[in-house]
Order: sequence, then structure tokens, then C-alpha cells
Amino acid sequence: MQYFFAGCYHLGNAIFKEGTEDSCRMARIRTPLTGCRRWRRKARQFGPLGWKHMGKLYLSRVADDHPLMREVAGGLEKAGYPTCFLQEEIPPDMSLLSRVRLVMGPCDALILIVTPAVLYSEQVTKEVAEAFRRKLPIIPVLVGVTPQEVKDRRPEWKHALGSAVYCEQPDPSSCFSELVERLRAQGIAPGGGETLAAVTPHAHSGRKGESVPPAARDRLELEDAGNVEATGKEPAAKANRDLSSRRAGSGMQASMARELTRFVGREKELERISQCLGRAVGGEGCVLDVVGEAGVGKSRLVYEFVQTLPEREYLVLRSWCRYYGVAVPYLPIVEILRAFFDIDEAEDHDLSRWKIKEKMAPFDGSLDDMLPPLYEVLSLKVEDEEYQKLEPRKRRERIFEAVKRLLVSQSRIKPMVLVLEDLQWIDRTSEEFFSHFIDGIAASRVLLITLHRPEYAPEWADKPCYRRMRVDQLPLRKSADLVASILTEGKVGEELRDFIIGRASGNPLFIEEITHGLFENGSIVKSEDSFVV
Repeated sequence: MQYFFAGCYHLGNAIFKEGTEDSCRMARIRTPLTGCRRWRRKARQFGPLGWKHMGKLYLSRVADDHPLMREVAGGLEKAGYPTCFLQEEIPPDMSLLSRVRLVMGPCDALILIVTPAVLYSEQVTKEVAEAFRRKLPIIPVLVGVTPQEVKDRRPEWKHALGSAVYCEQPDPSSCFSELVERLRAQGIAPGGGETLAAVTPHAHSGRKGESVPPAARDRLELEDAGNVEATGKEPAAKANRDLSSRRAGSGMQASMARELTRFVGREKELERISQCLGRAVGGEGCVLDVVGEAGVGKSRLVYEFVQTLPEREYLVLRSWCRYYGVAVPYLPIVEILRAFFDIDEAEDHDLSRWKIKEKMAPFDGSLDDMLPPLYEVLSLKVEDEEYQKLEPRKRRERIFEAVKRLLVSQSRIKPMVLVLEDLQWIDRTSEEFFSHFIDGIAASRVLLITLHRPEYAPEWADKPCYRRMRVDQLPLRKSADLVASILTEGKVGEELRDFIIGRASGNPLFIEEITHGLFENGSIVKSEDSFVV
């Protein structure tokens, strides 16, 4: 077990005067971490009073609400929930987002103290966006603000309002019991217990995944989370923790845990993508917009196409927009850059900077002026003082140009396929970047494939290099082929086939889920050599 010393105050206890030798000695605690070099390095860098780490709940607030936050934190700690928050004395050479990620790292939930001032706070906006990105539970504590006011000013926060707690000033203690109930409902026990994604009071045998429906079990990565204290008269439950939510990826990636069914019915679409790639390889950069309803197989189509490409001949980079992504500028761009430079979010920043320089070595220094904007967008330390003096608008332009030049230059070495999924959730900054990027790929060897639902209309649809391809539901014959590819150990009865196809209406995802669900719950049985209802 590894340890480091961190300045730590429990808000419910005495607070020592900062800057004194006694405060440094008395405030230190030993905080266990398992083999994380970056955390130990940051602890040494910040010193004993660098940031206030008190446990598992992250408290988000503006500076004027600090007294209110202290009372809320005190009530939570009395209930057994340690708390932490962002402290201003963290070295200013770190970006705000880097500081938020550092402090939020070990936390299991975000307590969002919402006052009128919070709705206009850049720091709180980044904290909420980071919590969404990490898929942490968010519990808003509304103080002098109505849910409608929050929706009007911060529509991207509306998904969190379902668990909101209302606090009466000047006595926030009235909301403590309800706040604790919200935490318990999220499966977070006192003492900083882990967030539990799947908890039911009937899973007592301890078998991994037993409390999770069979159709969902294959899409989750589960581990035993031990016994969870239940409320009311229910006994303690055996719980499973979903680890898959901690990893980036699409539903297509999640479904890879279950063996993929045979790919059917998309020959024309594959040929269309191949034609666009041929244009790009010939030096005519192309954008292919793949449009279709949820579940029709857009991701599977592109996955199958990518599988046909010789790995040594093409560079394939893939990124996803998230449902919370409207609040996170550059999110899909950052994913593309991390994939290109082979950077892990949790790795040491010095290692990340070294990887970037190594990857850019083939360009013989011609792209070195791009390093500061690339460092900034990847939340790495920027040492270029001239760059730091630039106005935000100028830095944004430098970031756009740096990423575009990097990708276009790389395509001269090896043809590049960029895949951007779920474009309907793209943030405005990233949308403007891709519009800028597309202007520069006409003479490059880049194929940009974008996937989204029909309600989204890209603003670059009038560009000369733009192509659009609609992916529709499977016809009856191909739907029947898909059912047969799932139930491979016998013939599919006509009644069963018609039932599944009628329910799924040609949607491949629905066909798979209905078939698997009926089979796993015993509704499909094998009679001689045929499957029947």
C-alpha cells in the first residue's frame, strides 16, 4: 500500500491556522493510494497545505458560498461522509481543469451547492462537466434557486435535477437527512463507500452479476462490491459494481463483451464508404456523414469497414461525443489527440509531454510552434509565456490551427480515417473546430466519418467534400437472416421469426436484444431441430 502526506482538514473538527509549523504537523494524515506516481508527485509538489482532501464527496460552490459549504460539509461528515473541495492555493501554473481533475480524482459523487452566483461560475461549470465526464452521481443542493431557473441558465444540468435537494437559508441542516438519503439511493454508504451501479435486495447468493438482467450482464464489466447495508426491513444485499462506465467508448464497444452476431445486409453501404476512402487516398479529402436512427447499426457498419483496413497502411482514430458533452469544450478533439499520441488520462504529465514530442519528431521541428496549444487542449502545463499572454480567442484559434495542421500533416505520411460518433451531442467549440478542419482537408488524405441521428444537421453540409449516407432499418429478409445468425443451433420457426421481426421493425439492435432476451428468459425453446416460442 502506498501513502503520501496531504494537508487535510475535517470541517467538523478544529481548523488550524494555515502556514504555521503546528498546522503542518497536526493536519497531516496518511491517505492510501495504490501505486499512483502522479498523485505522489503532485503531493510533493504542493506541500502539506496544497489542497484540502477530506475523502469521497466533492463539494462544488463559489467562493462567496464558502460558509454555507462548510455547514453542509460538517453535516455530511457527522453522517460519516468525508468531503473535499477545490482550494485556491493550488499552484496557479496548473490549468483550472487540471486542478479540478486532481482533486476530484478519488471522489464518488459531486454535491453541487447551487445559489444564483453558481449559475455564472466558470469553475463550477468545469466541475460539473468533469463530474458528468466521470459519470459521477451529481446531487444539487438548491439554495434560493428554483429548478426552472437552473434549466433556463444551465440547460446541460437538467439531468441532475431529479435528485435535487432544497435547502432553506440560513439553516442548511434542514436538508442533511434528505441529502444522506439521496446518497444512499445512489448506493454510496457512509465512510466514502464505492458507488454501486446495480444493487437489489434479492441478490444474496454472491454470484457475480446475479442481480443484473442477463441481457445487460454481457454489456457490463462487473466485480463483487460486497454486502451493502439496506434500508427499511430489507436485509443486506450482495451488490455488483459496474466498471464499464469508467471507460470511454460507445455502445458498440460495450457489446463487444458478447460475441458479435454475423454482419448482414449492409453491402451497399460498405461499398459507399470504400469509394469515399479511395477518394481520400488519392488526395481528395472527404467527409462522409452516416445518418440513422438509434440502433440501426451505424457503429457496427463503420466497425466492420475499419476491420477490412490493413493496420499498417492506415491510421484510424476514433472519438465519441457524449450526452453530457455540450458542457465540455473540445471533448471529442481531446479523445482524438490522446489516441494519436497514445496518452492515458491518468499518466504522469511529463510522460505525456515526452510522448507528444516523440510523435512529432518525424516532422523535423516544422510543427514545434504547435506544442503550446496542444499542451493546453490536453490540460498539460504550458511554459511558453508569449502563448499564455494571448487572449482566449487567439489561443482558441491557435488550438484549431494546431490540431488541423497536425492531422493533415500526419495524413501525408499515412492515409487517415477519423471516426466521430454521436455527433448530435457535440459541443459548440468542437463543432466550430470540425467546420474549420473540413475547410483544410480538401487536398489531404483524410476521410472523416461522422455518425449521428437524423435530428442533427451538421453546419458543414454545404462543403464540396461533404457526402451523406442514410442507414435505414433492415428489410424483412435481412432481418430474418439476423435472427438466424443468433439462433445458430437450429432452424427458426416461422411464428417465432415473425414475432421477433414484427416487434423489432427491422432495427438490428432491437432484433438482437429481443432474441437474446426471449432465449435467456426461457420463452424460446428448441423442439427437435427448430426454435419455437
